[in-house]
Amino acid sequence: MKSFCIEQVTVHKVKSTLAARIITKPQSVTVNEGETARFTCDIDGEPAPSVTWMHEGQVIVSSHHRMVSTTQYKSTFEISSVQSSDEGSYTLCSQRTQPCTTARPRMTLGLPPKIENISSLVGSEISMQCTLKGSLPMTVSWIKEDHEVKEDEHIKISNETRSAVLTLRNTQMKHGGKYICQAQNEAGSQKCLATLTVKEPANITEKAKSISVTTGDPATLECRFSGSKVLKAMWLKDGRELTSGQRYKVQSRDKSSVLKILSTEKSDSGEYTFEVSNDVGSSTCEASIIVLGLLISGSFLFESILNVCIPRRLTVYSPYTIYFHGRSND
Repeated sequence: MKSFCIEQVTVHKVKSTLAARIITKPQSVTVNEGETARFTCDIDGEPAPSVTWMHEGQVIVSSHHRMVSTTQYKSTFEISSVQSSDEGSYTLCSQRTQPCTTARPRMTLGLPPKIENISSLVGSEISMQCTLKGSLPMTVSWIKEDHEVKEDEHIKISNETRSAVLTLRNTQMKHGGKYICQAQNEAGSQKCLATLTVKEPANITEKAKSISVTTGDPATLECRFSGSKVLKAMWLKDGRELTSGQRYKVQSRDKSSVLKILSTEKSDSGEYTFEVSNDVGSSTCEASIIVLGLLISGSFLFESILNVCIPRRLTVYSPYTIYFHGRSND
């Protein structure tokens, strides 16, 4: 009879050990304010390494604004609604034991271009400068009323590294309006809007004319003018402003003003001044009104003195003009 000896052997599988390493490094990004920034990396190591994200040396803790999501071999860090405080350098630390393997991506905030509203006088030269920030290369265009602004004899466009300048020479009223500066790079495009207000100083285009009227009749003076609103028009006599009332009627519209004296008197004779003004200039002119006396007509009987022939009929225009009608008695 044969006997057998059985020996039981237990084999333990030893799991391999791999140092932590970053297979795919997170890339630097440029995003615009209010958008979402995302860093992603692939990692390896046995056992699975831990992952820590840091911003400017400070460990990041997940929140509604900054969210870290890590699986066994992948980690994602996402920043929602990016703010200026989020800009800077980030560090990814992957480690199983000390020391850690690192990657240092950077997030740059691509702020929208900035441009200020501007006012200008007709005929002057102005420049609108758009300040830019973001990754290069960058293209910039100017738009007015849905049409791209092109260079001509009045318009010059120049671009520098961090600014774009639109220059207008001999500015006219037609150049006023809303301008858009649009900047674009690999992160996207941003635009901003500014208003150019072209102002024309108040100017009299048609002066009032001097007139003569008879006492009791109405008298009217009128001026026409131009200029940017708001325009203020006034009539003056002897330094005193004339306003509508029992004796005067003043009517001012966008481009004209009328002064009417309803029934003239001798005291209304004199120089009248018209003045129109706005916030960038003023203009004045003068006109005179002469009020004549009433026509006086009648018959008069004169006696001959020293054999001088005296007319029997005269007509008088008060106060000084006298006309004689008659013939001698031969």
